[in-house]
Amino acid sequence: MIKILYVLNNALERGGTESVVLNYYYALQNERTIKIEFAVHATKEEAENSILTQQFINEGGVVHLITPRRVSFQREHDDLKKLILKEKYDIVHSHSDAIGADVLKIAKNCGVNIRIAHSHNTNFTIAADCLKNRLKLVYLNICRYKIRHEANYFMACSSSAAKWLFGKKNVSKTYILNNAIDNSKYEFSEKKRKELREKFRIEDKYIIGHVGRLSYQKNHEFLIRTFAEVHKKNSKVLLILVGNGELKTEIEDLCVELGIKDSVIFLGSVDNVNEILNVFDIFAFPSRYEGLSVVLIEAQVNGLHCIVNDTERISKAADLTGQISWISVEDKKSWVDALNGKKYERNPDAVNKIKANGYNLAEEAIKLRNYYVDLYQKNK
Repeated sequence: MIKILYVLNNALERGGTESVVLNYYYALQNERTIKIEFAVHATKEEAENSILTQQFINEGGVVHLITPRRVSFQREHDDLKKLILKEKYDIVHSHSDAIGADVLKIAKNCGVNIRIAHSHNTNFTIAADCLKNRLKLVYLNICRYKIRHEANYFMACSSSAAKWLFGKKNVSKTYILNNAIDNSKYEFSEKKRKELREKFRIEDKYIIGHVGRLSYQKNHEFLIRTFAEVHKKNSKVLLILVGNGELKTEIEDLCVELGIKDSVIFLGSVDNVNEILNVFDIFAFPSRYEGLSVVLIEAQVNGLHCIVNDTERISKAADLTGQISWISVEDKKSWVDALNGKKYERNPDAVNKIKANGYNLAEEAIKLRNYYVDLYQKNK
């Protein structure tokens, strides 16, 4: 059996990277040829407070805690080294973007022959808004070049994500692993839509929906300010936000400041995004950058029309069904017009189009298993 270690930056959360990793883990769970374990950078307290991490462990998943580098860089190094040497992994697969350079260097020094760097994004997830963060970005940019030497195999969710982390000359060497999902879970349900709209008492409202961590990357300030303009023109419009994050208080305060707090619903982190999507009439996604967003795929499977920031930092490959309108956040008026109650029909052929584009989880998981097996055979 091939032993594989997945390394992540945090305890398991309901985020894009974690969603992709867990989707593939569960799809491969019963495979006899491979065994996947997780190493997460989290304290014991953080892991215990992480509902998803505890759920994963209770279901039989193996999670090893690694001291976060913010606590102690040396202890992080020692924890990883000890774990890799003890468990004798055949493959170390880093899901940590640039910072994975440190992880893969340790794996290399421990004699791991197959070291995979996985790019899930097209930019760093922190803003250069203070000296501390600017220094972090300097270090991360160094890591972005180091990882090209510490990894001997590259993987990414899109060509643009590969180019950002591994450089243009390595794109052709990169295995593109589609952020595939279980399509059946996200298909539109009129019954569930009616049920949830009655539950939330929003039967007669036009719902703009958004799913994403409340963070700098997702650009909620733009979304809130744009929604405020839409609401001035159409009081029947509501905004539903799914997700938690470090900017929650700031975003809530902005809603109060703009006088729209009663028209914005914060659902927080939920485990039924697939059901909540049925409630939406349109999906708004003004992110500053993305690798290839899982939630955009989920929204398209549900048949939703999506308004997405037109930027080179979000791959156009995300449009798998023709349901995306690309509008730059520089053009706020066009965003207001697009979100102002326009009725879009659900795309009845969405699931077939998603599958045809290679985003069927069952099929993509088999390809990933075969990829691991091929690498193992080559490096025996």
